[in-house]
Amino acid sequence: MEYKTSKSLLHRLSIQKIKLEQWWKYNRHLACPVDPFEVYWVDPDLIWDKKVSPLKERSLKRRTVSHILDGEWDQQKKEFNETVFFKSMKEHFKHSEDWARTPYYKDVIESLRSNGAKSRWGGCKTKRDVDERCKEIDKLYKEISENGFKTYKQRTGRHPPVPLEIHVMATRDGEFIRMRGKHRIAIAKLLDIDSVPVNILLRHESWQEIRDRVYKSEKVDFPDHPDLLKILPR
Repeated sequence: MEYKTSKSLLHRLSIQKIKLEQWWKYNRHLACPVDPFEVYWVDPDLIWDKKVSPLKERSLKRRTVSHILDGEWDQQKKEFNETVFFKSMKEHFKHSEDWARTPYYKDVIESLRSNGAKSRWGGCKTKRDVDERCKEIDKLYKEISENGFKTYKQRTGRHPPVPLEIHVMATRDGEFIRMRGKHRIAIAKLLDIDSVPVNILLRHESWQEIRDRVYKSEKVDFPDHPDLLKILPR
């Protein structure tokens, strides 16, 4: 009982710490506040893949607060369906290709051999780790194909301790770029799922200005955008 109480307390403290940090870094200066825990349901076909990691480049935390940045980072994106990763997922799940014969698997194994360090795929350090990772993805695909997408709260009945949905960035034009969650995005595309839950953990400064205008009841050209629907005046 004492252990469960302590764990529950740490859970609540984690949430409050993130919300306080969000207020201190951004929300106290904004007309329209941002919430890193807010869940948006987005068409996976509207999510681009990233070319750069702007938060990493600026040494900012990636998985906690929702950031606002200017710059050209949002102009660097690529088609998710054209990535080696997605093509490999498609080969495996749609054409029953063995994982070991897919291009992405081969790239990961080659990276381990040449670099002698953990790979970019889930921190795998050995071929055995990579094979276990493949089994995890198979299990995730089966779970989503049978039960669809559910948020952390829908699965557990609890508020997440940190943002745990697919992480995306919003460009100056309101387009979405993946930060984290490529497996879930790929699976959603392969299963023709209409929408997936995301947390927006980075917005371009120009897009935030549009949110502020909507919050002030000004008219904009994005009436059906998921990031604006929740703040549009009723």
